[in-house]
Amino acid sequence: MRQASLPPAFQLVILPGTENPREIACADILPHGEMVDGLVLWRESGLRLDCVFAVHLETGETSAAAIDLMVAALADTVSAALPSTVRLHCESPATVMIDGRPLCGIDVIGDDTGEGGAIGLALDVPVASQTLGIGLRDAGVADVDPVDLLEALAQRLIYWAARVDAEGPDVLWASLDRHRTARLH
Repeated sequence: MRQASLPPAFQLVILPGTENPREIACADILPHGEMVDGLVLWRESGLRLDCVFAVHLETGETSAAAIDLMVAALADTVSAALPSTVRLHCESPATVMIDGRPLCGIDVIGDDTGEGGAIGLALDVPVASQTLGIGLRDAGVADVDPVDLLEALAQRLIYWAARVDAEGPDVLWASLDRHRTARLH
């Protein structure tokens, strides 16, 4: 498997396929205050995209805003790979759905009351696991690589963060509305 190449805004930590990024973030990084903006913990696997993104929170902001960015970025990334006949939508709290079955859940890892938080996600690629309802191959996506998904997701996160900074959050809500998503937070 090739190594992901992320934009300079991100610092990638590659975990072996046996490690869980959520467990590493909760047990080894967050308790020590070592989570830095742009840190990405990624489990190297050909079966699923499983990662945790660290985010910096502005004063008064909670990780809900970061989750909304992640949902928009993931929806764009997955929509680009799906056949045109397949539509995804998002449901609260932050679940990306295809044909009424969950493709991916996005959640906060650890405590987001300080200046930083972490957002985790897992998405099955070839076949759905028991925890998710559908994999990308089941949705009609042939030969998608989790590395390609991670790279595209990082690019879309940067895109959405820049647009929201420049134009305000309404542009994000308009994108989420395209996926029949109510305001999640």
